[in-house]
Amino acid sequence: MKYSLKLRIFTYVLIGVIIFVLASRLTIRYSASAPLITYQSELFGRQITRISNSAGNLPATEKLRNHLLYAIEGLNADEFLVFTPQDATSKNFAGDLLAAEQKNASDWKQLEYQIENTNVSYLDVDINGDEWRLFKTQEAKTPSYWVALKKSVLRQRMFDILDVRDRMGLQIYPILILYIIFLTLAISYAALRPIRNMQQLFSKIDIKDTHSDAHLQTKNTYRELASFLNYFNELIDRSRLSYQQANRFSSDASHELKTPLTIIRGHLQRLINRSKDGSDDQIQLSLVMDEVERLISITNKLLMLSQADAGRLASSKESFQFNNLVDHLVDDYSNYRPDIEITKTLQKNIELVGDKDLITQLILNLFSNAFKYNYSGGKVIFIASCNATHLIFTISNTTHLSAAGLDARVFERFYRHLGSNTNETNTQQGSGLGLSLCREIAIAHGGELEIRPVVDQTVTFSCRLSLKGIK
Repeated sequence: MKYSLKLRIFTYVLIGVIIFVLASRLTIRYSASAPLITYQSELFGRQITRISNSAGNLPATEKLRNHLLYAIEGLNADEFLVFTPQDATSKNFAGDLLAAEQKNASDWKQLEYQIENTNVSYLDVDINGDEWRLFKTQEAKTPSYWVALKKSVLRQRMFDILDVRDRMGLQIYPILILYIIFLTLAISYAALRPIRNMQQLFSKIDIKDTHSDAHLQTKNTYRELASFLNYFNELIDRSRLSYQQANRFSSDASHELKTPLTIIRGHLQRLINRSKDGSDDQIQLSLVMDEVERLISITNKLLMLSQADAGRLASSKESFQFNNLVDHLVDDYSNYRPDIEITKTLQKNIELVGDKDLITQLILNLFSNAFKYNYSGGKVIFIASCNATHLIFTISNTTHLSAAGLDARVFERFYRHLGSNTNETNTQQGSGLGLSLCREIAIAHGGELEIRPVVDQTVTFSCRLSLKGIK
């Protein structure tokens, strides 16, 4: 299963942003309460200063009792209290507040960010399980009045601010999603750019080109990828060397075997001619002759494959009539296997430019397989047509081979399909090189050879060749 890197990055960025948002909300919820309450206290302290210093003949306490109710939205009369030392007795609430203040007189704290020339302090006290915050404006050492405010009012204002933040967050979330998408694209581009550059370089490196010294460049890439590129360059060098050695061995072995096999064939032919017709010696020598011919065929194919690996397979270039070539082969195989029905459909006057001997061998190998692995009463169908640039032909044949194994592996060198769905067998066994050579011939002529999926015990090979000649 393939995974998308961009989807992975988007998922990780999204999870990271969600975790950050949740963490920030929890952090603000549990760590910002004290600063927010202090901020509300500062606002309340400013209101105390403004109201007490406002114009009018009333005492400051009366002004505060009359107007402080509107200092905080939703403030109720029982949630604050303005009192003087004279108002406090042992039997009223003001007396309890004053007693608590005297007990914690050393805990007064100065409010910051006040109006100029003011001095407002606050003190937290606990009265009968309720938390109150006392405020005082102090010009002299002894204050003339105090203002008490329930601390729950300040907490409620804090929750109101957090609620506003949540509502603003709902409007920010779409922008946040767009930011995540943009960040994903940016990270993906930055992460994939060197990989795309390497991909372009990969397409330019040809292992078969043993004379090339092209490598992946490490200058314009990330430092973390440099070691990987160096390792891959070493791997390229080793692969080129191995390929060159294997190609040289195949070519040298084919050349070395060709001469002695030809000599052996000549001697065997003379011995067969001298032997009595039908004798046991002649039969045995004929069997050995068949194996020698098979070895010579394998040697020739190996030599041609080594030339294909070196890019020197197709050397000659001529123009010839493709229809005539196919007609001759069809006539030959019709006489060779009259028990197999063969039909052909060719576009008229197909003229092909290329190596005629190699094209002949390509068609011959495909026809040979179509008849060799067919059964009595089977069919062979050949269809050819061309467009402006390429010749396309297909050869289909019924077969007794099982469908399993009739796939792209047939083009591998020395691959042989041995499974059969019937009792029919072939005394002639291939070397496993014919189809590999056919594909190399097609590639050398600017085309490709492929096998299609088997349908109704019919195997089809499709070939495409360039009309303009050798690649």
